Amino acid sequence: MRHGHKLTRGALVWLLGAALAAPLALADPPAADAPPAIATATSPSATDAPAGETAATSAQTPIPQALGIAEGALSYCGPVDPEAAEGLRQLIGQMTQGASERQLAEVRDSDEYRKAYDSVVGFTSKIEGPRNGKRFCSGEARGRT
Repeated sequence: MRHGHKLTRGALVWLLGAALAAPLALADPPAADAPPAIATATSPSATDAPAGETAATSAQTPIPQALGIAEGALSYCGPVDPEAAEGLRQLIGQMTQGASERQLAEVRDSDEYRKAYDSVVGFTSKIEGPRNGKRFCSGEARGRT
């Protein structure tokens, strides 16, 4: 697995906002000429792929920070807002589609994933009240400062 994927703070905020946007329009498949999904790391050639993987399988490895953010939000939103949680599950499904169990285990074991996951869990632990929890999960507060 390739390490060192970096997301800027702005990209992480955007990704979390996109992950929590409700409703998610995930039913429409991307166009054939659409760029790769934002939450996967792409590998331009087979020489960049780890031993035992082809460029095609390596291209489906989720970016650790993105997966950590989405799964951290899901751990909070699951019991708070089932509708938003379903959207997160769909997003995570898209992010992990095509990745092997081994690749997912490596991503989830990475420092990048753990830091992103723990950051979201830490943030959500400070949310007060069910109304604010639903606002977070639905993305209602997104864009406000």
